[in-house]
Order: sequence, then C-alpha cells, then structure tokens
Amino acid sequence: MYVVTLTDTSIKYSCQSREDTVWVVVRDCTVGIGQQSAVNSPQIKIYPNPVQHTLYVEFADPAIRIATFEVFDIHGRLHYRQAGDAQQINIGTLPQGIYFYKVITTNNQVARGKFVKQ
Repeated sequence: MYVVTLTDTSIKYSCQSREDTVWVVVRDCTVGIGQQSAVNSPQIKIYPNPVQHTLYVEFADPAIRIATFEVFDIHGRLHYRQAGDAQQINIGTLPQGIYFYKVITTNNQVARGKFVKQ
C-alpha cells in the first residue's frame, strides 16, 4: 500500500495551495515478460525469452499449425509478418525492445504474448 500526496501548484498564490492524499493499493505485482492466454487460445510456448536472433514456437497440441505469425512494437506498429507454418522465427533484424506477438492458427485460433529482443 502506498500513500501519494499531490500538491496543486497551479494556484496563483502559494497561500492558496492545497494538498490531497490518495491511498493506492497494488493488487497485482507480477513482473517480467510472459505469455498471455485466453479462453479459446491454443497453448503455445515461445522461447527463448529474452531472444537475440531466433524465436522457437511450440504448441501443446502438435497437430496445430501456424497460419500467420505477427510481431508488433509497444506502439502497435507491425514489424514482422510471416504467413505459413514455421517453428522458427528469425527476428535478428529487429531493434532491441519489448514486442508483442500474435499467432493465428490454421483453425483460426489466436494466441498472443510478449517477448524481449536483446
């Protein structure tokens, strides 16, 4: 639990300034870059994370195939798109940073997650 004190300095005269105290409760303290999962998304493993050159893609069900693999930066811009099944994704040309991936399978399931490019 944190106490944050805000001081409004936009008031013209300092004798008219005011302070308010707000209680902030942090409920989720997870740290790091991990997978996201949804109810209808396939179980997927993307590794290594962080990565330098090649991402490896594995599904819990070996019958699932990739239709499209996309990589977005933190601003939502598409940086990489590969159509067709692949278990190795070469991202060596991407600059360092945090990226989000979106995998669409041949049976139209969608998996999303994030990774760090070193």
